[in-house]
Amino acid sequence: MIRTTTSMLLAGGVLATGQALAGDLLLWQDNSLTYLNGIDFKVDPPKQQTVTFEHASGWSFGDLFFFVDGIKYNTEATNGAGDGHSFYGEFSPRLSFGKITGTDLSFGPIKDVLLSATYEFGYTDLMVDGAPSPHQSDTTLRWLIDRLRS
Repeated sequence: MIRTTTSMLLAGGVLATGQALAGDLLLWQDNSLTYLNGIDFKVDPPKQQTVTFEHASGWSFGDLFFFVDGIKYNTEATNGAGDGHSFYGEFSPRLSFGKITGTDLSFGPIKDVLLSATYEFGYTDLMVDGAPSPHQSDTTLRWLIDRLRS
């Protein structure tokens, strides 16, 4: 958990200085760091703490959103490494064809045409009472590749 928290704080510091370094590319950005201490969860272990780092930014070519959750389970639940820690995150960039081409692509209720993707990642082999947790995540990219292969 300490390594995850340190990584999230470091990422936040890098992003905070990014606007000065990005020049005209970065139009705006917003970052947040939140802490959740919860009980009575029905899917994951019932007691857990979560630290979340979120970032959203607008660029001259599109926008970006990502977050990372560092999770500590306050129960007997363990992951495959034998400890009670996990993480999950998503990275979602969008390219704006209107911004890239410098053309107004709006028509009717449509304001722009975007190409978007989401990459999900995390440590998912959580064990609850010796059995795999019913809450398992997979990467969207891996899912898409598996579907294209079949």
